[in-house]
Amino acid sequence: MRDRYFHNLVRSIMGQLGITVAEFDEFIGSSNTASVARKVYEKRSNNIKQLLSRMNPETLGRIAIYGRGSYNNSWKERVEPKSWWPQTTMLGVHTGDSSSSTTAWLDQYADGKTLLIEIACTTIVAEIAINLHNEALNTAPKRQKELPRNFHGVLAL
Repeated sequence: MRDRYFHNLVRSIMGQLGITVAEFDEFIGSSNTASVARKVYEKRSNNIKQLLSRMNPETLGRIAIYGRGSYNNSWKERVEPKSWWPQTTMLGVHTGDSSSSTTAWLDQYADGKTLLIEIACTTIVAEIAINLHNEALNTAPKRQKELPRNFHGVLAL
């Protein structure tokens, strides 16, 4: 199970920035949480980085350790990914595809604090995408009534 501190921090950031399912509704219909994460990153990463820039390096490091790498290199304490369990790697946040392996997303010329902020932001965005996915599933029956007729995403179980 994810650390309660990290979970609460992500939920707090979502609340502070007003990040909701409604804002990303058109992307959540996809079963790919990485594509949702990419859209969250595009729209909200500057706001998240602004919040993170006020944190000390120890806090940024504590956030960064929750970033998911490739599924084959996951920590032993983590739950094995299941096909139905939403997973988003840090690379997936930047590519919109968790299986991609060729995109460099860290600036090799950046200083340490900037890199820590980028990794922490990416980690938070991945978790936000998973939270949005889970919230969408939990409210699917209600939301299906509200969806436009031309919506072709997958929401209901």
